[in-house]
Amino acid sequence: MAEDEDIVIAHLKVQNQTHEILKGKLDFTRLGVVGFSAGASGAMWNAADNPELKAFLGIDSSADHLEEETIQNGMPIPSMFLRSEERKVFEDTPKLEELQKNSSDLLVYMVPETQHRSFGIMPYGPQNPDRFRVQTTTNRIVLSFFDHFLMGMVNDLFNLPELDENIERL
Repeated sequence: MAEDEDIVIAHLKVQNQTHEILKGKLDFTRLGVVGFSAGASGAMWNAADNPELKAFLGIDSSADHLEEETIQNGMPIPSMFLRSEERKVFEDTPKLEELQKNSSDLLVYMVPETQHRSFGIMPYGPQNPDRFRVQTTTNRIVLSFFDHFLMGMVNDLFNLPELDENIERL
């Protein structure tokens, strides 16, 4: 999966030189990657090794597949794990705690009253009446994280009163 990001980056570089609308408008010093579940695990591997990526956000991903060297060295870029309550304590929790301890900019947050599927396509079904809260919270966190770490925008995302009940720092 890590190759996916490399292919996208290469394609965007071509588009930045040739595409009528995009030509010269993409800033490759501010690349971030976000993924959900297994896609986030692949993005995390690439983020740990690809110097072109400047920030990583994994939505309900697992740290289980990270190499021991990465866990010991920590994530080299600002990173965030956004977890469901279902995965607040998960099989990868010891690895994630070790990675967090060894990383200078690694945040771990949990959205209460959520399951893994709450972040995927399933939130739009009638079985999840709380889908608006989950999606709104997730969107605000993702955008604020990248605005802060890629765009240098100062924000108080994690101090906003309206998010107090929607997010918990782990």
